[in-house]
Amino acid sequence: LLAGGCSGARGGTGNNNAPGGAGGLGGGALAIASRTTIAVDGTITASGGGGGGGAPNVGAGGGGGSGGMISLEATSLTLGPSSALAANGGGGGSGASNNTAGGAGTDGTATATRAAGGNTNNGAGIGGLGGAGATLPGAAGANNSVHAAGGGGGSTGFIAISGTVTGTGSISPARVAR
Repeated sequence: LLAGGCSGARGGTGNNNAPGGAGGLGGGALAIASRTTIAVDGTITASGGGGGGGAPNVGAGGGGGSGGMISLEATSLTLGPSSALAANGGGGGSGASNNTAGGAGTDGTATATRAAGGNTNNGAGIGGLGGAGATLPGAAGANNSVHAAGGGGGSTGFIAISGTVTGTGSISPARVAR
């Protein structure tokens, strides 16, 4: 089974039906199989997208998309020194104030660093961090009693590897052995 990540939810509507931010897109899915060796010398990412910021009049931030799936099957996998495999979550978008739109969350990273949630310093709730590295779930967006809340960050997807792994490249989240 090969499946991509889920998109984040749209943020709630604000005053006068001000739209919430769009949910970030879910990460993709990729499978590679070889009878011998797979060598990675670059970046393979299936990370989720950042959620959109809410519209003025207190639209809430959209949720970050979850990471997708990377599946590699070979006798051996060699990771070059600057290579990366990533299926991280996107950051949630921030909420809006009455006059200022919320900011978009950042897309999931290609490292074990969590994607930042949106923040426009407008007094509204900031978006939650996306999942990455050893922190699999995304963080909740911040609530706000006056302005709109931020959207939650997307959770990680997963990386499944069958075979022996050598090299110094990064893998986020940690691989699942098959």
